[in-house]
Amino acid sequence: MRVYLNGTESNAKDAPGRPVTLSHEPLRIGCMPDFNLWMRGVLDEVKVFGRALSADEIRCEHQGQSVSAANLVCHWKMDESIGTVVADSSGLGHYGLNTGAVPVPGRINKGLFFDGKDDQVTVEDREDLRLNGSMTLETWVFVANESPWPSSGISEMVNNFGCKVDQWVENSFPDDIEPRMVSVFCAGNCHEYNHVVDAYTIWRNPSLAAREAQLIAQAGTEPLQYLRSMFGGTIFRDAPQEFFASISNEYFTDSWHTLDIAISRFHRGYREPINQFLFFADVYSQGGGVTKVYTMDEVGHIAVNDAPLGRDRGRRINRITRGNRVYSFVLDDAGNVTDCPPLEEDGQAQFR
Repeated sequence: MRVYLNGTESNAKDAPGRPVTLSHEPLRIGCMPDFNLWMRGVLDEVKVFGRALSADEIRCEHQGQSVSAANLVCHWKMDESIGTVVADSSGLGHYGLNTGAVPVPGRINKGLFFDGKDDQVTVEDREDLRLNGSMTLETWVFVANESPWPSSGISEMVNNFGCKVDQWVENSFPDDIEPRMVSVFCAGNCHEYNHVVDAYTIWRNPSLAAREAQLIAQAGTEPLQYLRSMFGGTIFRDAPQEFFASISNEYFTDSWHTLDIAISRFHRGYREPINQFLFFADVYSQGGGVTKVYTMDEVGHIAVNDAPLGRDRGRRINRITRGNRVYSFVLDDAGNVTDCPPLEEDGQAQFR
């Protein structure tokens, strides 16, 4: 997979295999409804080719020079001034239905402005849109930047992808755990906030940064070795910046249930989730004797409580108190858990 920005290759990654599933949903431009993500900005000259364009062809497209229309599947010029139909210039009749996007000046003639809330263009599902070989997706993108905040503060802000409060709920727990629906707005914001915690608290602390890297290396590519395992085992190795933020999806949804997940996995032979839980608790304790634990519900209510901690001589967490239960952990010299309490019949770890 190759990504070109303004005619020049900017990134490349091996993408072996084939899609797990083929969607029969309409093709959507300007939104990803499964994740409640909505485009804010202008799109123009959207093209889909059923072949991989060469680097020379990409440069020509950027410079406005024509290339072969071989295997051109869709071409939406977005030049319409009125109406809801977005014409397809490929000749294959993949017309789009515009819901809300507004005509504005584009790269070539007109484009469509999407408001980041509910604007989209939908294209009826057809067999020839289900591409399963080489392909190229191409568009001019003008992202709107209308933030009132000064640019110096952008690094301390978070991106909630335009999630709407209480409109959507999601299951934040891994696939092998009983589903639990929570507010996607709150879960998404907790996730993005913890990218900031990761960058400003962990990456700037050599010992915490080293421990985070160690935990990712120890978990490897086995999905069940990660507290948030639904994404597969390679995502955190390839994108380590997602590791801590993804743990937060579980920890902020229900911290104690996340501990139960980790302990259950430990006794099934997956030893890394408990180390990840204790790492998260350590970061949020700021090295002290108490950490915060959280519970979120589907309408966005978040309950916050304190959990007392015990530490060994190396200041590593080896005990955490949950009401009238005390969880004790045996650690090796590297700080990894080698023994922990089993779960009782109620699904919670035994008092120890």
